[in-house]
Amino acid sequence: MRHLMSLGWCAVVVVAVFTACSSDEQVGANDPDAQAIDGAGATDAAADGATCSCDASSCGTRICGRSACGFPCGECEPDEFCFVGTECQTGVGPGTPCGDGFGDRVWEGDRGFRTCPTDPDAQQACTCTGGGADAWASCDAACVEVCAQTPAGITCGAPGCTLGTEVCCIPTAATNDRTCVAGSCPVSNYTRACDGPEDCAGGICCGGDNLWTATCVTTGSCAPVDQYCHTGVDCGGGTPFCCPAPAIDVRTCSATQVAGCT
Repeated sequence: MRHLMSLGWCAVVVVAVFTACSSDEQVGANDPDAQAIDGAGATDAAADGATCSCDASSCGTRICGRSACGFPCGECEPDEFCFVGTECQTGVGPGTPCGDGFGDRVWEGDRGFRTCPTDPDAQQACTCTGGGADAWASCDAACVEVCAQTPAGITCGAPGCTLGTEVCCIPTAATNDRTCVAGSCPVSNYTRACDGPEDCAGGICCGGDNLWTATCVTTGSCAPVDQYCHTGVDCGGGTPFCCPAPAIDVRTCSATQVAGCT
């Protein structure tokens, strides 16, 4: 998961009380790790003291999907789907999911953010009709640059583990039963200590012998094991695409672009 970006100003779109923020500088096409830098080399927040108001409090009753201002509120287990943001239900969601501007799935009836049709660096809030990847309707009139990025933390179902104090423990005999533990995981559990480079203080997040385990590596590459990512920005070299992994709730860098890759 990602750090919330510090941004300079907020704009309110009067549709479903929608609030979003934009930085003083263009931060690029949904680069989750980018920060706006001023002329002196300082981040926007350091330069003007401003911070974006879109945070976890915007989720309200949501436990999965994104809030009205774009904050990621959590993820469901691999065998579940996010039902209109308020619960994780077992099985496959209604209809065929839409693909949002962040590489995630949004199921029929839920709100999400597609890439703005007129600006690839911005997003537009819409409702998924359940008719496929681009089956959006009831879109907001204006596009905005969503300010919220995935907060630092570890994907472990919903809502995830607190980075620095917890790890995600996944039983080897029941990989859908995940828990956050302060300290070390019990015997016969896989340990996931990161899910992307934002968790690794300048390093990268590497899987172990399987995708249920992950740990930070400070130098070099993850080869021959997989590198965890959130978007293609996290990847590079011979594996430039960030693609859904078989474990579903994580993504890994890949040399081949397939459906769902960013």
